[in-house]
Amino acid sequence: MGERKQNTQWHSIINSVIRIELDEDADVLRFEEEHKLGTGAKSIDLLIRKKEGCFVRKNIGHIFRGHNLFEVKGMTDYLSIDAFYRTCGYGLFYKANTPLKNKIDIEDITFSFVSRRKPRELIRHVKKVWGLKCVKYAEGIYYLKDSRIPIQLIITSQLSPKDNLWLQSLLNPVNSREVANELVKSYEYHKGDCNYEDVMQEIVRKNTLMFKEEKIVCQALDALIEEGIEERIEERIEERIEERIGPRIEAAVEARIETELEARIETELEARIETELKVRIEAAVETRLEERMAPRLKELETRKEELRSLEKKLREREKRLIMRERELGLA
Repeated sequence: MGERKQNTQWHSIINSVIRIELDEDADVLRFEEEHKLGTGAKSIDLLIRKKEGCFVRKNIGHIFRGHNLFEVKGMTDYLSIDAFYRTCGYGLFYKANTPLKNKIDIEDITFSFVSRRKPRELIRHVKKVWGLKCVKYAEGIYYLKDSRIPIQLIITSQLSPKDNLWLQSLLNPVNSREVANELVKSYEYHKGDCNYEDVMQEIVRKNTLMFKEEKIVCQALDALIEEGIEERIEERIEERIEERIGPRIEAAVEARIETELEARIETELEARIETELKVRIEAAVETRLEERMAPRLKELETRKEELRSLEKKLREREKRLIMRERELGLA
């Protein structure tokens, strides 16, 4: 599976889990995935617009204002300083990219960063550079105080399954039978909802043994478990194939390269030899011609000299005859 396709699927699952967490407030929220920024390729992963004057009851939405931007990191990703600034930059561009002057108030925007681990380097940075304090608001939720734009950090490893069951379970291993049971109950209650199906499938895929060993199954979940097992088998098969086919491909490529090189070298050698032969033959012919023509040329030069000498004698004789004729005429 290509990296771009995996990222697209992961973003879709992340958007689904955020929708699940904010399900009770869905009537006052509007979700927009991959919001494009201008005409370029840049986009906001998830933009949530809130109706004016409405309060969001869910803890991760208490900070919400009119326009709320989300940046979510995976289980192994880390919220870096550059990722923080990149999302903030997207938010500022989003605020400015409107047809009307100051249509979006800067204080009507919020940023939410979701990460499995607490980004301590980032927290130290914003405190040192911007004077922002990281204050705990609730279990796993921190606010960066004194920021003109409200910012929250959602640390999934610290979230309570009681308050944020789905978000906590998606980005962390499910190690508790109670949590697994709660997921199954919630899943059955929302059966047919594609958001719950997508997220549950991902959770089961990552925690197949937990659900299988604890025999936490229902008819729908059992199918997901089987899909998870089948997917893992497929992944293992792909891994084994990659392990075995890699060296073979490498050997085949090397052999092909060697053959191509040999063929090209042979062709190039033949071409160069042919060229060199032509040059040498031309040189040899010229040399042989010079050697053979030299005596003849010398003989021709000798004959030329003889002819010139003969011509000279003839002219002298002609002069004498003319003089003689003149003398006879006088007589």
